[in-house]
Amino acid sequence: MGIGFVLIVYALGGAVAATIGCLVLRLLVARFVAGSSRSRTLLLRSVTALPFACLFWAGGVFVLSAAVNVVLLHRDVGIGDGFDCPLPNGYALSFIDTTEAGTVYKVGR
Repeated sequence: MGIGFVLIVYALGGAVAATIGCLVLRLLVARFVAGSSRSRTLLLRSVTALPFACLFWAGGVFVLSAAVNVVLLHRDVGIGDGFDCPLPNGYALSFIDTTEAGTVYKVGR
């Protein structure tokens, strides 16, 4: 499983969570905000869009942090099968499949 598979699973899970959040928020607002005014309709539309806006914001934060880590800091993004992180004094940290067991090694050997 590569990084593409992990990103697809995260996107699908986020879409399901956003859909559930959208329905719950809409039901709560519809129940507790009385009337049929224009402001109620606008509020219902806003809370319906909020979980999806949060999902897109989180995706943008991930892309921005991944770009900074890879381009500027020369570190791995940290998702997928394995990742590496350089440490001071010529060492690096490597994880494969799980973050509970890692390896510290000297770079350049």
